[in-house]
Amino acid sequence: MKKLFSLVLIIGTFSPVWSQAVRNAAETTGNRKQVSKDRNQLERDRFELQAFIQKTARFDAAWESRDLPALRSIKAELLADMHREIMQTESKLKKDAAEVVSSRSELRSESREIRRDRKELRGPGREIGDRRDIQADRVDRMDDRKDLADDRSDFASQADLLTRQKEIYTTLKAYTFSLEPSVREKEIANRQLLKEFIRTMQVDIRMTYGELSEDRREVREDRKERRDDRRERRERVF
Repeated sequence: MKKLFSLVLIIGTFSPVWSQAVRNAAETTGNRKQVSKDRNQLERDRFELQAFIQKTARFDAAWESRDLPALRSIKAELLADMHREIMQTESKLKKDAAEVVSSRSELRSESREIRRDRKELRGPGREIGDRRDIQADRVDRMDDRKDLADDRSDFASQADLLTRQKEIYTTLKAYTFSLEPSVREKEIANRQLLKEFIRTMQVDIRMTYGELSEDRREVREDRKERRDDRRERRERVF
């Protein structure tokens, strides 16, 4: 019975440490997968951007040569590409929303860690190690607050991007190019919308590259957290 009680006591003592280690390990796996996903997405986005630019050039050439059948055919291709981009942006927006939720959860977790370490600091035992744990947790919490702010900013930027892409798509889909002299200025303005859509794709690529850089930074931080976890477990054993 005493052995069982001792085992329960040990598990109760170490469970917060081990649970944090488990969370950190899961986060590491997720960040590594996200780096790979962002890298593939970046490559795909760059390829699709170049293809869209080439189609826009063909569209402009057809407009300049007054080739109405070619103009309308290429417009249909461009609209299909724009619809695909909008769907992808919507998917990215959902991912950004999930990251905001995840960052909030991580921030709450770090706050719990600080409260736990402060509570343990009031009792007998390894005060120096506990103070070091609190300081490390405070640094982690500062990082988590920054991550949350960054995630919220990414979400807002992605939402604005999606709104503008939908506006451009809706306008061009509703407009029928006729090459009539009376609507020349209108058609020039709508052709410029294609250039603006290209810019939204370029912005999206820059955002994806920024996310890739951020995920790589988080992978480096994960390595540090794993080292801290191992040190903390060793200190609590002894």
